[in-house]
Amino acid sequence: NGELERLVNRIANGIREHGIEPETPIALYMPMTVECVAAYLGIIRARCVAVSIADSFSAIEVNTRMRIAGARHIITVDHYIRAGKTMTMYDKVLEADVPVAIVIPSKDSTVSLRNDDLLWDVLLSSEVSSPSVAGDPYCPINILFSSGTTGEPKAIPWTHLTPLKNAMDGYYHHDIHADDVVAWPTNIGWMMGPWLIYASLINGATMALYEGAPHTAGFARFVQQAEVSMLGVIPSLVRVWRTGHATEDADWSRIRLFSSTGEPSNRYDQLWLMSRTGYRAPVIEYLGGTEIGGGHLTCTVLQPASPSTFTTPALGSDCVILDEKGQPVDEGH
Repeated sequence: NGELERLVNRIANGIREHGIEPETPIALYMPMTVECVAAYLGIIRARCVAVSIADSFSAIEVNTRMRIAGARHIITVDHYIRAGKTMTMYDKVLEADVPVAIVIPSKDSTVSLRNDDLLWDVLLSSEVSSPSVAGDPYCPINILFSSGTTGEPKAIPWTHLTPLKNAMDGYYHHDIHADDVVAWPTNIGWMMGPWLIYASLINGATMALYEGAPHTAGFARFVQQAEVSMLGVIPSLVRVWRTGHATEDADWSRIRLFSSTGEPSNRYDQLWLMSRTGYRAPVIEYLGGTEIGGGHLTCTVLQPASPSTFTTPALGSDCVILDEKGQPVDEGH
């Protein structure tokens, strides 16, 4: 944490030193790496607002989200490789006509920047300490977005209070503790990216970040080598693992808990997933939304549950059953 905090402070100080004012929205458009985590936290420590954009989005989608958030700055990478394919991020930023880009160059590569753009090393301050500043708990720290599948995406703000919801769900429903290693193949543009940061770090756990494609045998070996104890999944990924035999040569005996979210799951795939640990690790189903920063229906390790079922409302939430007229009804009706 000391090394991460120093990098976060260098980023926050660099943002201030380059004249970027508090409350300025700064977008993140990059894979979920150490630099991405540090940049996210550095933006917030500088009292700016992180704008989460999925690294799979096209230039048009980037432009739309920048416009909605009112952002002029973006932190990205020049390119990265996933599953053998080169993802040209900076080129998309240029195509999206983003005014100012801060670019993390890939290893052993050179990138030609526009006049107003900055290299990552130029942004980083030499000052490694940065005092925390108290602020309004309802002040936005992160802008995420709805899917946009039914029209223009809607901005969804997270405040300083949202990380408490992330951490609470992580502790009470996913049983995340200080000795855990948490891995969740995700992206900073999906709510589970910021959720992973807060649910892990606030609870004192370690994040395991994999830069490659999660459906591969390489990821399965990474889970083993990193001694992951809590692994998050989406059901379609589990199906790919099962049918593609990607986990066959990996030892996942250190995993004590899975969590599944993002899609409806099925009993067959979840039982197969549990079999990878000798049926010792349960699967916590996690249903919620970006708007509330976490879950409203989920499970705990204290309650018996069948695969692909929920056992409880998330702590702090309640459920009401409505009839066809929208009126509350008693349980069992």
